[in-house]
Amino acid sequence: MRPLLYFAYGSNMCISRFQRRVPNAEAVSVGRLSRHQLVFHKLGADGSGKCTIWKNESSEHQVFGVLYLMNEAEKTQLDVEEGVGSGYDRKMVEIITAEGRMTAHTYIASKSHHDAALTPYQWYLDYVLMGAYEHRLPEYYISKIREVASIKDPDRERAFKNGVILRAA
Repeated sequence: MRPLLYFAYGSNMCISRFQRRVPNAEAVSVGRLSRHQLVFHKLGADGSGKCTIWKNESSEHQVFGVLYLMNEAEKTQLDVEEGVGSGYDRKMVEIITAEGRMTAHTYIASKSHHDAALTPYQWYLDYVLMGAYEHRLPEYYISKIREVASIKDPDRERAFKNGVILRAA
């Protein structure tokens, strides 16, 4: 199988969460996508805000994330998990790393699933923060994520399940 690069910038940065979805993937580098910003405006299946990236021509905006190496079969599974065709679109992006520029696929919210009024659940924001800490993203960038408002998940079972995963990480 041909290896592929995937750029994770949201909850998939969290190693324990991502390995449940793609067990054989390997984190290979941290990188950034220029002229984009991280927002929590993707309508999730649970009605809350999930991460997406928004193109912004200002050179001051950039999204940090993790490059994972994975195989073709895993990409197909991840497409299903991410909801390609029903919430996210798979796109190719150029990522800047310490090793140079690399092309990777990532997921960006479809226009039909983009809503700036959305707020993430606290456990979802915790996944994003955990991944940012695990991969030692810049502190100023982590601080911006910490400032994102979040809400308590009204589904106690889902909140508990995700809390267990977070505590086990």
